[in-house]
Amino acid sequence: MSQQVKLSDIVTPFLLNSLTTLLSIHLYPSNLFFPTSWLGISPMVCRHPEVRSYLNDSVEVAGKGVGDGAIKAVVLEFFDEKGVLER
Repeated sequence: MSQQVKLSDIVTPFLLNSLTTLLSIHLYPSNLFFPTSWLGISPMVCRHPEVRSYLNDSVEVAGKGVGDGAIKAVVLEFFDEKGVLER
């Protein structure tokens, strides 16, 4: 019996790990994050439980939308008054 993997099961953790790593680089002090292991890389995880919960909830919605085909693309842009920091 084979298990069927949903696209959202792949997209959601990818988006979450990408987002938290970008946040740790550009927006928040690095001491608010710690590295973890995921698929052989070391993405960052926020130490603050409420921030972590907010990010998890937000990314879960986006991941489900991508998995269902309702969302065609997810764009993460971080910018300041000078322009785009990361895309």
